[in-house]
Amino acid sequence: MCSSKQAQDNRAARERELLGALANIDEFAAAEEEDMRREVEEAEQQIKAMRKANDDLRKAAKERKIRKNEVT
Repeated sequence: MCSSKQAQDNRAARERELLGALANIDEFAAAEEEDMRREVEEAEQQIKAMRKANDDLRKAAKERKIRKNEVT
C-alpha cells in the first residue's frame, strides 16, 4: 500500500504529465491554425489573380469585338 505522501507524489506526477500533454496539444493546435491561415491567404490571392485574369480576358474579348465591328 502506498503512503499518503507517495500517493500525492504519484498524483502530482500524473498532473504534470497531463499538463505537458495539454501544452503539446495547444502547440499543435496553434501550428494547425497558422497553417490554415496561410492556406486561406494563398487561396484568396489565387482568387484575386483569377478574377483579374477573367477581367483581362473579358476586356480583350470586348476589344476584339469592337475591332471586328470597325473592320466590317
